[in-house]
Amino acid sequence: MTIAKIEAGTLKANAEARVVSGLLLPFGEVGTTNLGKFSIAKGAITIPEDVEVLNANVQHDSESPVGRFLSAVETDSGIVASFSVGKNPEGDTLLAEIADGSRSKLSAEVKNIVLRAGVAVSGVLFGAAFVTEGAFPSAALMAADVGGEPVTTEEKFSDEYTDADGKTFIRKGTRKTVIDGDKTTITEVIELTEPKPDDAPENEEDNMSATVPSTLQAGALKPAEKIDANTLFAAIVAAKNSPDPTLMAALSDVKYDSAGAPGVTVTQPAFQGELWAGRGFARKVIPLISSGTLTGLKYTGWRWNQKPEVGTWTGNKTELPSNVPTVTPYTGTAQRFAGAWDIAREYYDFPTAENAEFIASLTRAMVDSYAQKSDAYTLAQLLAASTTAAVGTGVPATVNPGIAKLVRGALRVIAADATPSFALVAPDVYESILWTPEQAGLKFLSQAMGLEEGQIDSFKVVSHTGLAAGQALVGAKQAATALELGGSPIRVSAVDIAKGGYDEAVHGYIGVKIDLPGALQLVTNNA
Repeated sequence: MTIAKIEAGTLKANAEARVVSGLLLPFGEVGTTNLGKFSIAKGAITIPEDVEVLNANVQHDSESPVGRFLSAVETDSGIVASFSVGKNPEGDTLLAEIADGSRSKLSAEVKNIVLRAGVAVSGVLFGAAFVTEGAFPSAALMAADVGGEPVTTEEKFSDEYTDADGKTFIRKGTRKTVIDGDKTTITEVIELTEPKPDDAPENEEDNMSATVPSTLQAGALKPAEKIDANTLFAAIVAAKNSPDPTLMAALSDVKYDSAGAPGVTVTQPAFQGELWAGRGFARKVIPLISSGTLTGLKYTGWRWNQKPEVGTWTGNKTELPSNVPTVTPYTGTAQRFAGAWDIAREYYDFPTAENAEFIASLTRAMVDSYAQKSDAYTLAQLLAASTTAAVGTGVPATVNPGIAKLVRGALRVIAADATPSFALVAPDVYESILWTPEQAGLKFLSQAMGLEEGQIDSFKVVSHTGLAAGQALVGAKQAATALELGGSPIRVSAVDIAKGGYDEAVHGYIGVKIDLPGALQLVTNNA
């Protein structure tokens, strides 16, 4: 339901009779409303058959009715209406304001508004308001300026009336309203009929009549239907959720977020929290090799230099084959990573959801940074320990260059008595591999490495920006071991009393033990 509240003509009041009249709704004039500027065509607005059930309020406050309609008549200039003002302090205030000119405008309340090309072509009158400013040019017109012949309406009513002695009568009346410019005359003819006793003849009745000029007589009110709280709340929710807007006539623009608008001061921005900046860092290198626990900053070990070898033996108490096994010591030092931040204690003293979210995000970022830096360090150690060689010649012309590098690297790892399990490749190499038909590429790679069909599923190809263009590092999982201190990164917190803050720090330790350098093969482009 679309509702319009449209300010129009100037009021004229008869204080003694408490009757107010004026031009309620002008035709053919452009007015400014909260749905924009439009005019109203004659005949577009439907006037209810019984206008006395319609209320009038002050400034469109539906909870503060101060009067009710007596008449509403369509003229060439617009809809002219008269109202009975309540006999109460609010009504007295309204009449005084009309008399001194501080509240001299009428505003129509219209529902089911239909607008076409800036013209209201349909709507239903359902109320009015006494306002201080109008939205239409004719708001300055006096009711006497409406023009035309006097407008006369006649209404009939019937109710029960009880006098001071407690005697009840049937009251029937006719109310005649004549609006002539700024003069409104109301004449009522009332007929009181005493109820007939049950045994009285039908033709016996006592009639009394009275003529009451220019005086309003309130009809008996129909008792309001009782509703419970659930019904009331349901009605409120239904009104709130109605898809149809309410159209109010605009007096002055109340803007929202333009310069000087109230919305700039009275509203708050909607807090959205941390913006998504991409997924958290996931290690690419460390998961490809073996892992172990770091128990000290320095670690040692050894590897075979000359392994024991057996030989053929002729028997018959001849000397047994033998050799001299030798080993090479291995030492390493873990790489230390750390970061610390002195955070204002206000983030903790005011435990709002926003502050808690920031501290949690800060901690995640610390951990992400350690994971990223330690993974990059591991790649650097693998590259430093690897054997570097170009892809070489003899590659069939039909083979994708990226696949060729994987094959050459895998064959070199196999030659070092290891099974290739991964390849870290530069982004350009990875792209060329992706352009290779899946079955053809995998089948060729499987056959080239001498693996059983299906074993290729355990071979992982990972794109990494840490490799230079054209490079592919092929290796075996057992070729190296990442030694990391348990619980890394370690988070450390302390109170900075002197500066009023909290110190947050993370520490991590990781070492990369190279077990079999020959199982790490870096393949590059041919020179």
